[in-house]
Amino acid sequence: MIKLVKSIRRAVDNIFLYSSPAQKRKFHRHTNILISHLRHNSLIDDALFYLRIEKWLATLRNGHTKLKDYPTKRWYGPKGYRVYYSNFKYYLFQQNKLIGQIIKIDGQPVRNIHAVHKKRIAGGSDKFIAHQAAKFLLLDPRPLPISLILSKAGKHISLTLPRRHHKPTPPPPWTTKLLASHIGYIHAPQWNDIANDMIKIERVLKRWSKLSLRGIIIDVRGNGGGNSNLAFRLAGHFNKKPIIAGTVKYYKTRPTRIYSRPLYIQPQKPYISCPIILLTNLDCLSSNELFIAALHDTRRAVTCGDYTGGSSGNPIIKRFTAGQLWCTVQIATWGYIRPNGKYLEGLGIKPDIPGPTKISQLIDPNWLIKKAQRWILEKYKV
Repeated sequence: MIKLVKSIRRAVDNIFLYSSPAQKRKFHRHTNILISHLRHNSLIDDALFYLRIEKWLATLRNGHTKLKDYPTKRWYGPKGYRVYYSNFKYYLFQQNKLIGQIIKIDGQPVRNIHAVHKKRIAGGSDKFIAHQAAKFLLLDPRPLPISLILSKAGKHISLTLPRRHHKPTPPPPWTTKLLASHIGYIHAPQWNDIANDMIKIERVLKRWSKLSLRGIIIDVRGNGGGNSNLAFRLAGHFNKKPIIAGTVKYYKTRPTRIYSRPLYIQPQKPYISCPIILLTNLDCLSSNELFIAALHDTRRAVTCGDYTGGSSGNPIIKRFTAGQLWCTVQIATWGYIRPNGKYLEGLGIKPDIPGPTKISQLIDPNWLIKKAQRWILEKYKV
């Protein structure tokens, strides 16, 4: 176990761009604490060991440096249920139906369980970490029923649900449509061109370029990134000239120094001149945030919704083994600076137009779309 930890630390030191010498010293201090714990607890089981690895890497506070895969990685949760975390409260939904506010899970106060999961989450901002940790509240590595105490209409109710193997839901395909009042809508849930989505989008943009659109809403909520070339290609349709999408800094050991280089977006045809509004939330990460920052910071688009997640690291995945133990670790290779000169990691991109504040608005995906429509119609009156 100690051998595996030391191998991971060496890889992080050789690849990861520490924000400061203090961050490196802090990570090494946590490394020594973990090694000391392993030396004095030889009977620790594998599942607990990987949990400690996860918490150890999370001390870097970098959303792209984290434990990826390991033998005991398996989660169970109640099918069809999810938790919305808002204003320090936890709401249980079945599909889009509110079941109640969660008070306890398996006999423990929900805030205590949330605090445990927050220590596992790799990320820079407290808001992002809290948001991601809330997704694990119903999950457990064991297929045991979940016992809930809920508050509804001033009364406490008990609910027990079976847990089944939890599999992440794949992102939906890209969609486009023409909304009322000549406003275009693009839903880009990922930056991976699995089904030639970009070709389809560009055909739509060619048709739209011949119309007098009032504006275009680009919905990138939930888009965790992917291929930045695709993101930059779409952004190029909204600029006549090449623009700088930001600067990246990265670390090399031979020779040991920090390098930097700008990222460029080249114009694409057809050029779309109408106003652009981007719908964002805390699940916007990585190359998706490069897309948002490039359009927002150059004043080509406004943002509507919530802060973005605040992490872009162009990560690589490395596999580590030590005897029967193995795991893969994702390590960020760069630090991203926005076109406006601000760092992204741990901060995210603040929305120009605030998003939903009520739980009924939060669960309705169309609420923010309608708000963006109203904003375009009020801002750009014909």
